[in-house]
Amino acid sequence: MENNKLDFKPSLYDDRKIRELNMADRLTKAINGQSIRFVSDTTGYHPETVRRYLQSGSTIPADFVGQVVNKFEAGSHYLLTGEQDASGALELGQLSTANLINELGRRLSMIEDCAVGSVLVHKMQ
Repeated sequence: MENNKLDFKPSLYDDRKIRELNMADRLTKAINGQSIRFVSDTTGYHPETVRRYLQSGSTIPADFVGQVVNKFEAGSHYLLTGEQDASGALELGQLSTANLINELGRRLSMIEDCAVGSVLVHKMQ
């Protein structure tokens, strides 16, 4: 007698649905609490379409993701993968003003040090 045991595995559809829900969550974070009407006006998509993308996890087209990236200064790598940039660098939209000012100060200091070092080297020659 044959073993008629069924082997249930998650379908590809289930995995896709989970990815779409995760992307909808990331898009919701990217629009930073804006209303569906505001997102609709900003991206050019109908409000019901925006609502469906953000709330139901339906398939989200790349053009809509691109609009969110451009209009809301969201990080494209994070929106698409759910991970920070591969280099580990944070995108500007995710940094606080204080962190941006500190980084600007650090870089200006580095430029000043390079300029002073360059002047010293050139005077000695």
